[in-house]
Amino acid sequence: MKKYYSFIFILGFLISSAFAQVEFKSFDLNNNNNLLFSVEHTPVVESAYEALFYYNVDEKIQQSSSSKTNNPYLMTCYPEQIEVLSDGKVFQFRNRYGTAQYGVNSKKLRYVKRATEIEKSSTSFIPVYHERLAPISVSPDGKYVGYIERTTAARGKLIIRCLENNQAFVLADKVEYGYDELPIKWSPASSTAIYENSGVLYFITLKDGAFENPLPEKYRKIGPGTIRNVYWASGKKLMYVNHELVYAISADELYTRALYSDLIGNGKIVGRLPSVFNSSEDQFWTSESGLSLVLLQDNRTLWYMELAGTDFNFVTTLFSYPFVTVPGTALNFKVFWTLPKRGSIKQTPLVWLEMLRDGKSESYLYSLVRKESDNYAYFVSLPIPTFSRIPKLSPDKSQLAFAGEDAFFVYDVSSWSQKYCFNDERITNFAWIDNESIVLGGNETVRTWSLISNTSSILFLSQAPVYGWNGESDEVLAKNSFGTFQYDKNLGTWKVASNTIIRDNSTRNSKWRIFLDKSQNASYKNTIYCRELNAESYNRPLFDQTARKIVHDKPMVAITFDCLDNADGLTSVLSSLSRYGVKSTFFINGEFVRRFPTGVNEIIKAGHQCGSMFYSPYFMSDEGFDMNENFVRRGLARNEDDFYELTQHELSLLWHMPNYYSNNIILKAGSDAGYTWVDKGLAPLDMLTYEQVLKSGEKYFTSAQLIDYIVDNLDNGVVIPISVGIAEGTRGDYLYDKLDVLISAILAKGYQIVTVSELLQGN
Repeated sequence: MKKYYSFIFILGFLISSAFAQVEFKSFDLNNNNNLLFSVEHTPVVESAYEALFYYNVDEKIQQSSSSKTNNPYLMTCYPEQIEVLSDGKVFQFRNRYGTAQYGVNSKKLRYVKRATEIEKSSTSFIPVYHERLAPISVSPDGKYVGYIERTTAARGKLIIRCLENNQAFVLADKVEYGYDELPIKWSPASSTAIYENSGVLYFITLKDGAFENPLPEKYRKIGPGTIRNVYWASGKKLMYVNHELVYAISADELYTRALYSDLIGNGKIVGRLPSVFNSSEDQFWTSESGLSLVLLQDNRTLWYMELAGTDFNFVTTLFSYPFVTVPGTALNFKVFWTLPKRGSIKQTPLVWLEMLRDGKSESYLYSLVRKESDNYAYFVSLPIPTFSRIPKLSPDKSQLAFAGEDAFFVYDVSSWSQKYCFNDERITNFAWIDNESIVLGGNETVRTWSLISNTSSILFLSQAPVYGWNGESDEVLAKNSFGTFQYDKNLGTWKVASNTIIRDNSTRNSKWRIFLDKSQNASYKNTIYCRELNAESYNRPLFDQTARKIVHDKPMVAITFDCLDNADGLTSVLSSLSRYGVKSTFFINGEFVRRFPTGVNEIIKAGHQCGSMFYSPYFMSDEGFDMNENFVRRGLARNEDDFYELTQHELSLLWHMPNYYSNNIILKAGSDAGYTWVDKGLAPLDMLTYEQVLKSGEKYFTSAQLIDYIVDNLDNGVVIPISVGIAEGTRGDYLYDKLDVLISAILAKGYQIVTVSELLQGN
């Protein structure tokens, strides 16, 4: 198993993020000076959980990439993310402490990579700053993994690594970093990967890790676009959208078509979309035959199409429906295709939709009903629990598994009938091993579940709510809802114990007394102290109290959002702010209030501050406005009344005009009305379009470039305004879609993100 354990993820750009306070919960000391203790985080990004540690009080703290020599030694492994590697021979678990791998044959669990924050410290064994786990993409056979090695806050190198020989290949030097998806898609057989490099799509073939000297990239070109422009219909067919044309490319012909693309084009044209495909806002999914297509347009309109057209005809649109009546409330769409019925080649799409409602994510599932005789189709709702999460197809695509609040379900995709239900504990994450078994990451245990026998086998503990030493021995016992378990240090796992915990936790032995007290480190609510029982009364904390400086006054910045007349991006903004526990200031225009009342109320329910952006959406510099103080004050008053009528809340006395236009009349009128003007501060020009660039000669910035610019120019008291909506023109992407990356980078530099009112009070 060594060759698998050698694989680790190396992030070249260390970025730590949201502040997560740590609390020591309980401890147990035995007569051999060995201490058990538990630690709980109050995280911003992921859920709270406790970790159990073993510590030899007589020894110094030691850190290494492997858990074998660590002191303290982590004994539990919480499954924040799960991946199945190497044809199911290795299960990988990632959490805030690092990456652990479980060998199916050896039955050993070992941490193969510690969190970067831990590895860089010789005295800290607990990560205090923690961002969302880095996204990775594992090939279907589990032999290759794709990831981004960050070089700046928002960019990095796209890399493929072979797990069998640990060889890596850099696909692209400068790709944009994000948490939702990587710019790479694997073929179902894992023999080919499609990736994006600087707005162009390429492919690379994979066989036994042999990608040391592939053909030059120019001979592996597919065409312009992002990773959303391609979709693997099957292992033999790649679908590619270029502008409005839909191409089908045989996987066997990729090299031929790339070498002679000037002569034979990008593949066989199988249809034409009703409009040009916008990869920043659109997505598509096709059936295995490539004859049916589901198109999500502008993240709110769903189309079902039959690819029966030619290069001169539009495809047949059988269904179109704006799922989202208020633009901006959809969080995520996923499409799954049922297996074709006997005697047919047509598959039915299932659409999984996640919506933001009252600050919570709700899930809904729809199935297509096709009326052959009348040549039309419509979607009907299928029953699933409202708060379902993480749907994943089985490898043969016949079953869909997902987690509910209190149970875990497996459904037959074609009939939509429940096949299996697991309700022993709450499932936090999972991964299919094969079509008949699943790795379940629960709140208390991690186990494998056989669907055929409907039985499960516990591999190890994710948490140990009750624990202690077995009498005077060095055996560690833990108790949870499923019984008492004994820790096996050689395997790093837990097995069912024949005995139980027979004594209360001990705070002392003949040499040491252990106690909790206040911490001098602001990152900790408390700390464990070790008091040596001798005449000199020697006391020392479990960790170095000076390892991190206490920061009394962190520099502050405010991220604000301008809501003028379009709500696109609002849902992703609210979701990101909620994920990091950040409260922000939204400047709301009267037109936004009239058009998007649901969106405005979602902002209020999330607890954000709302300022005014006047009553009219028009720029006050336009001709035709009689700019006087009465006009400005009446516009402010009208916006106040409309906002209160809708929300029963008052607007904060903060404001600016659309486009931050100002003059002496505007500033005086606002001041006389009791408002404080908020200037644009560190404006990122996130709505600058290609058309404006051509006309004005200004420089266009992508979202990644904007994030790097903002992070490089941060200063205490800065306001960072971001616009919500779609620009009047063409942009390749929008900054609000990368808000997670921006927030993470700002927090990593030691800044607090606050509302504008808090910013004004603190500076």
